[in-house]
Amino acid sequence: MATQTGRTTCNSAIVEDVEAVEELINEKYNIHGNLGTVKAKVCEKGELHIWGQDVLFITRTKDGATTPIRHFLADIGPHLKHGQIFDLRVVGGAKARFPPQANRWTVDSNGTVRRWDLEEANGEVVDCPEEEIHASV
Repeated sequence: MATQTGRTTCNSAIVEDVEAVEELINEKYNIHGNLGTVKAKVCEKGELHIWGQDVLFITRTKDGATTPIRHFLADIGPHLKHGQIFDLRVVGGAKARFPPQANRWTVDSNGTVRRWDLEEANGEVVDCPEEEIHASV
């Protein structure tokens, strides 16, 4: 039986429209982990936080369909304060003999989403490509 572990963390980017972001994270999307807990919250200062003891999964509330992280972030981007970048990091793995999977996602206030995949070979990071995904996707 595989043992899966994971962590989700982010910086604390400031959003301009707190109500719109709260609607996204509480009504449009269901933010959760596979086995543990992942939470999303906008604090009183308008900072967006997503964190937890598991790998991040996002589903649409209306039908339960899995939503790519890039689509969720593309919805968040336009609500960020001008010049802010929301930086989300997700790391997870199953069993000790398999390399962990690590992703870094960013979205800026223009809605531009970027993803970095970290691939491991013999314990060393061998590639860190940048994939740019625009909010129109």
